[in-house]
This record gives sequence, structure tokens and C-alpha cells, in this order.
Amino acid sequence: MRENKWFKVGKILYLILFLAIEAFIYNLFILEDFNANVDIDSNLYKYESIILVVIFYFLNFIINMIIERIDKDYDKRIRFDGIILGLALLFTLLSDTFLLHLDNYYEIGVTSFLVVQVLYLFRMFYSLGLNRKRLKITLMIRGCAFILIMLGLIIFNSFSYLYLITGLYFINLVMNFIDSLIFLISYRGEDRFKSIFVFTIGLLLFIGCDINVGLSNLIGVGSNIIWIFYLPSQVLISLSGTRLFNMTLGGKVINERKQ
Repeated sequence: MRENKWFKVGKILYLILFLAIEAFIYNLFILEDFNANVDIDSNLYKYESIILVVIFYFLNFIINMIIERIDKDYDKRIRFDGIILGLALLFTLLSDTFLLHLDNYYEIGVTSFLVVQVLYLFRMFYSLGLNRKRLKITLMIRGCAFILIMLGLIIFNSFSYLYLITGLYFINLVMNFIDSLIFLISYRGEDRFKSIFVFTIGLLLFIGCDINVGLSNLIGVGSNIIWIFYLPSQVLISLSGTRLFNMTLGGKVINERKQ
């Protein structure tokens, strides 16, 4: 579909407005976290920044649906990819509701984050054409790592649902990053490369966030830099599913890579 000039300008302004608001909120809670005499409720601003990510994404998704109605050649898998990512962002918001806003029911919050990672895996498999051989390998590695963590918890008498689900969640996050990195290499030079690149960097920042969460819980350091990684990761992941600047996971034709 050939977009008119004003529609393109509108998309750019929409993106700039979103990024500007997020940057403003980001700077506010970072200043508060580093004791810069900013009198705000840091956790409230953090929670609102994730709500804004979800609102931005779904408004953009509605725009995509309108485009799909106009563009007869629009690939339906792009719409389905948008639904998967939208669900992942909703579960992300659910996790932050329990872990940040309510600061309670951590088992539910971490379980919700695990659902997010499963949705990311499904997104890569469905939208990028993860070949069956690679899918079997990644599932085998994830399963073996999960068994090792479970045995470790039993051996050290630290078994609990929270520790178990946290280990499974982190395994899937790291493996999603590795799989996304493989896609990034194999799709270089193609239209979807930009979107995969944004998604991969988002996952990398997500890992950086969780490493600091672990350090904070284990040795009491790193808590004030968790959100330095986390909010940018969610912004980038949400952008990876938009059609702003033609950053889609597919374009009009998505090749099947089933080997």
C-alpha cells in the first residue's frame, strides 16, 4: 500500500511522542533511584511507563488492522504476530502488577513472565519460520537445563515453586535471546532484519535486568539499575512488532524455513 505523506508524518510524530514521554518518565525514576533529590513515587512511575508501552503498542496494532483492511496483499501472519506480541506485553504488565505495583504474589508474577517467554518462542517459530530441527534443539536444551536446576534445588534443599519457576523463566529468556541472535545472523540483508535486531537487543537488555534482580536478591547490589535495563527492553520489544518505519517481522511475504 502506498501511504500518503500525512500518514507517514503522523506515524513519525506518534513514535516521537511515545519515545519522548517514556524518556521523560525514565529520567524521573532514574534520578529518584540514584537519590538525586527528586520527590516522586519511583515505583508508580515505573509501572505507568509499562502501561504506556502497552497502550502505545495496541494503538499501533489498531492502525495495523486498518492498514490490513486497505492492503489486500497484507500477510495475515503479520497480524497474528501482532496478536502474539500483544499478549506477551499484556502478561508483562500482569507480571509488573504483582512484582512491582502490588509487591506481592511473586509466584504469579514470575509465572506470568514465563508465559511471556513462551509467547516469544512461539512468535519466533511462527513469524520467522524457526526450522523444526532448530526447534527440537532449543526445546531439548531448555528441558535439560530445567532438569539440572530442579536437581540442584533438591540437592541443596532449596526447592520451592518460586525458585523452580524463576529458573525455568530465566532459561527460556536466555534461550530466546540465543535463538533470536541466530535469526539475526541468518536474516541479515532482508527487510525483517531491522525488527529482529530491535527484538534481539530488547531481549539482551531484559537479561541485563534479570541479572541485576538476581544480584539484588543474592548479595544486595544492583537494585537501583534494574530499570535502567528493563524499560528500554520493553520499549524495544514493543517497537519490534510495529509497522513504524516498516519494522515488521515479515513484510508482505514470509518465507517458510522448515528443514
